Amino acid sequence: NSLRAPQLKPLLCLAGVSLALDAMTGTVSGILLGLQRFRADSTLRLVQVAVWLVLTLWWSPLWAVTGAMCAYAAAQVVALAVYSLFALRICRLEHLQLRFSGMWSESRVLLQYSLPLSFHACLCVSTVWLGNAILARQPAGYAALGGYVAAVQFRTIVLQIPMLMQNVAWP
Repeated sequence: NSLRAPQLKPLLCLAGVSLALDAMTGTVSGILLGLQRFRADSTLRLVQVAVWLVLTLWWSPLWAVTGAMCAYAAAQVVALAVYSLFALRICRLEHLQLRFSGMWSESRVLLQYSLPLSFHACLCVSTVWLGNAILARQPAGYAALGGYVAAVQFRTIVLQIPMLMQNVAWP
């Protein structure tokens, strides 16, 4: 019932648009990473974060949560535009052309790897969402959910710090 609140409709629509833009930006980022343009990808990601930060600091005081969501969506639009322009430029420099002939020759990889992996991701995300929804519906559920999310974040930090240190120390 909480998602049926009329005041959430524009925010959920904006979140959906932002998610689609983020997926497209991730695809273009993958092109740059595949062409080993790591510095360019990092620089463009920094531009995206800078735009997001400036717009969030500017729009959040004016429009509260809606301003923050608009700032995120606007940063996604800017990121997709900048990433796409840069990727097109790199593809021209590398003499790469976009062709759709023969694209179905990769359908086996799509059916045997990508599709099951996508289903797995959807199942994991929906399971976590369902678990969170069940927890939130309990008495004092939002407080419990907040504690749970904090514990998950702390667990993530505890797991990530050794890996980050290893990545820095190992080379």
